[in-house]
Amino acid sequence: MPPVSLHFFGHQPYPLRAASIFDIGSGAPVVDRAASAARTEAQAAGCYRPGLELLERLIEAHGGRFQVAMTLTGPWMEQVTAHAPGLIRQVQRLAKTGQVSWLATPYHHSLSFVADRALFAAEMDRHEARLHGLTGQRPRLCVQPGYLYTNPMAYVLHQRGYVGCLVDGGPAFLKDRSPNWVYHGSHMPGLHLLVRDALHSDDLELRFGMDARAFSARLAARQGEVINLWLSLDWLGSHAHRAFLRDWVRDWLLHPEHSFVRPEDVIAAAGPGAPLDAPDYVSVRGPAHDLSPWLGNTLQKAFFDQLYELAAPVAGRKDLRAEWHALSDAQHLLAMGEPEGRGVSAYSHLMSLFADFHLRV
Repeated sequence: MPPVSLHFFGHQPYPLRAASIFDIGSGAPVVDRAASAARTEAQAAGCYRPGLELLERLIEAHGGRFQVAMTLTGPWMEQVTAHAPGLIRQVQRLAKTGQVSWLATPYHHSLSFVADRALFAAEMDRHEARLHGLTGQRPRLCVQPGYLYTNPMAYVLHQRGYVGCLVDGGPAFLKDRSPNWVYHGSHMPGLHLLVRDALHSDDLELRFGMDARAFSARLAARQGEVINLWLSLDWLGSHAHRAFLRDWVRDWLLHPEHSFVRPEDVIAAAGPGAPLDAPDYVSVRGPAHDLSPWLGNTLQKAFFDQLYELAAPVAGRKDLRAEWHALSDAQHLLAMGEPEGRGVSAYSHLMSLFADFHLRV
């Protein structure tokens, strides 16, 4: 009977101020601080606070049988610290239970691995240090924005001391194999790969509406070493979702052979596994499960290339570095891939901000 590995990804990009070509030269800050405060306070009240409280109650109620994994990005931690500091204390209480695994990720939720490996290393260093300061733990696994992965990444992550990475590359990546087994990098057996169970994760994230007992029965019929269910932390913002999670965890753990496990414990108990080959980037998004949702059109590529051309000039500028990182958030690239003119509008907005920012470099 495979255990369940439940992972929540918490990210909140910095909101960017409104801008058009007529604002170029204004020198105004990139980030809308008032919008950041308002959004964070609203999310804290309606999502993060009740969501984290539920996880804490479930851990307490089930005596160590309920465990979860969590990723909190740098922008999430910074905005929460500034505008909802009570959430930081909740995170610290969760960490003290010993039942939560904390995963590393690029601090600014960027595609730095794609563009600049030195910048990627700096982001990972910063996130690891922030996590250690917040939770007292050093992360042993990591996850990239959009669960991005490629073969060269396995070597880099293994060199950094990680034992595993969370990935999702779709059917072509798995080659008709089940996501419920532990795999490893095709040229790096020391880096284990945990693959998102897309069917059941999407049942929760996109097709929600099932009964908790029926969902337990579906999972109980699976074969393998682990069932990887990965959700956005925002999923806990729904009262219906929280009620379902409470009922499902209780129903699942009624059976002694059922359990929830942290990803590092899955890896420790797994067999030798099989290799997964990713010569090109694979991801959770889009029909091709590749980089195209972020860098699939000329607008996205133009913005991405011009932004990273400024990485070196702003590296030593404390007054500009945080704004540059806010622009580098991968969510902005996704916005430029939206259909029906929304992508063009997003590009116009971002390039207006970038042009104004460029004048200050």
